[in-house]
Amino acid sequence: MFALPARRHAIITIATAFVSLCRPRDSIFRSLLLAHKNIPWRYQWPILLFHAGIYDSEDNQSEFFDNIRNAAEDNAVTMEDVDKLIKRLEFIHLQHDLPDLPFETMDPKPVVMESWPGKSYTPTLYRYSFKISPTGYHHMCAFYSYKIFSHPRISSLDYYFRLDDDSFIREPTCLDPFEYMHVNNKSFAYRSEGDDWPFVTVGMWQFTNKYANDHPDVESRLLGNQWPWLPNRDSPDYGLDAWIPSYGGNFEVVKLSRFQTPEVKAFLDNGE
Repeated sequence: MFALPARRHAIITIATAFVSLCRPRDSIFRSLLLAHKNIPWRYQWPILLFHAGIYDSEDNQSEFFDNIRNAAEDNAVTMEDVDKLIKRLEFIHLQHDLPDLPFETMDPKPVVMESWPGKSYTPTLYRYSFKISPTGYHHMCAFYSYKIFSHPRISSLDYYFRLDDDSFIREPTCLDPFEYMHVNNKSFAYRSEGDDWPFVTVGMWQFTNKYANDHPDVESRLLGNQWPWLPNRDSPDYGLDAWIPSYGGNFEVVKLSRFQTPEVKAFLDNGE
């Protein structure tokens, strides 16, 4: 928590954090070092490393710190800055739970070629071949799409900055993202706009279509925002093989209150 001078010199207190889902892979050390070096942080914001249990032990955490130190020279980071970075790190054990779906009536079509936890099931890949870690993609989507907004370490913050463990701030930037978001009253920053693969968004067109039909205010807002509805909205296979508009999400800065409104919460709860 810190005090930031507002435009009219009032003092506004905000709380923020840098967030990453943490896997045991070498790229995260470079990612953290470059973010620490290339962003002119106004304050030493906490860096929350969510993991599935691998960093519960002090020995594994110490090894993580040693790996950061060992990677410092290759990334032109001084030991003094490494020590500052390590002081910002906070390991948080994240419980990953996927829904226990009624398989006799529902086919979730997981992205990866393995059984859904607790079930014997061989999924369909919709003609695509994509190498991805088992169930990890599902956990990542669940966490960043709705779980993060109610997580006890996150929910009371004003902003969070997400950077995936295989993504890098390669060049120096000219601003602290939190300060920029706050001073300019921004709600969401993202890397790019584009379309997401059909095989990782199975059912999203159908879900969005049904939710809009059931909520006329949402339908009206989508039309006002020029949401690109596909034709044949009454089709039972609506959008099944179609790409869907999305934001590139390996980097993002989020104002939490914007995603904790009753309207957004109702949408996320319905999708959960």
